[in-house]
Amino acid sequence: MNEGDATAANNLGVLYTGSEPGIKPDLAKAYEFFEKAVALHSDKGYENLEQLCVGLLGGEFEYKAALALYQGGAARNDGTDECDLAILYITGTAVTKDIPRGIELLKKAIKDGSVRASSELGATYIFGVGVPEDKALGLKLWRQAAVQEYPEALFRMVIRTMNGDDGIQQD
Repeated sequence: MNEGDATAANNLGVLYTGSEPGIKPDLAKAYEFFEKAVALHSDKGYENLEQLCVGLLGGEFEYKAALALYQGGAARNDGTDECDLAILYITGTAVTKDIPRGIELLKKAIKDGSVRASSELGATYIFGVGVPEDKALGLKLWRQAAVQEYPEALFRMVIRTMNGDDGIQQD
């Protein structure tokens, strides 16, 4: 592999996940090659490294590795990573639980384009998690995410409409 070829590094990482018949999975090597791809500024390498860390490419969810990736993405104003980091703070997974920090990150993630963050922040207001319960604001955030076809928000709005929950007329 050429030392400066991000695509080659990423592709080798993919091979080591065991995605190809006849190649024995070696997730440590996959991680190593995805890290090389990231160092060479490969978005796809970053995406694959993140998927590996959260267990989507085999293995277990590596909370500390995922935390480091989310923190790096949040530092670059990546709304998806800000949202993922916020969830870790809200749940206290891999970090000390800090709901106000999580809420702050969700608000920033929304500004940085994360539709999922609208859905997650809506849930915090609907259920009063770390903020005063505010069903109107929570529903507004869910509607914003549903309009953008975020599946979880669509589902939540459909259930509330079917049941007539949270002040929504039953239909």
